[in-house]
Amino acid sequence: MDHTLFFPEVSATSLAGESFEFPDSFGADLTLVLLGFRGWQRPAMKSWVRTARMLELQAPGFEYFEMPVIQEASPEAPQAAETEQLDAAPDRLTREKTVPLHVDTAGFLRRFGLPTDEEMYAVLLDSHGLILRIWTGTATDRSRTQLVEFVRTAEVVVEPDPPRRQSVYPSP
Repeated sequence: MDHTLFFPEVSATSLAGESFEFPDSFGADLTLVLLGFRGWQRPAMKSWVRTARMLELQAPGFEYFEMPVIQEASPEAPQAAETEQLDAAPDRLTREKTVPLHVDTAGFLRRFGLPTDEEMYAVLLDSHGLILRIWTGTATDRSRTQLVEFVRTAEVVVEPDPPRRQSVYPSP
């Protein structure tokens, strides 16, 4: 049985209005996705942002997104959640990086292989949406160091003939 897990297919729009079709919209070699399911998990999500922003500036081929997961419900629910998210996104960069996912939470967790929505997850993906590593909860010095080392030790191998790029990542 194949236990390889990929980011589920989902359409979403950032708070800045940019549309995405994930996992196809992941444009970097490595993407950190910060998944939160409850409002009280927002501080845990934010605890990863400083390191993610630093890596995005210093490491070519790295990007991150904050993805609050919002239970798909009535048509009014997404609009109320969007308003709350906009209030929590004080600047343009935060609005560009925040991509709320309006999904069936239980189905999303199942497809993602995550056990509960009572935790916040920091998920490292390759450019195809393959899950490389998952951290749970608030970022710690150890988890931040693991993320930085993982990104810094990722190699890009260029083959001379035919010209194509293959990414090689260390095992978590």
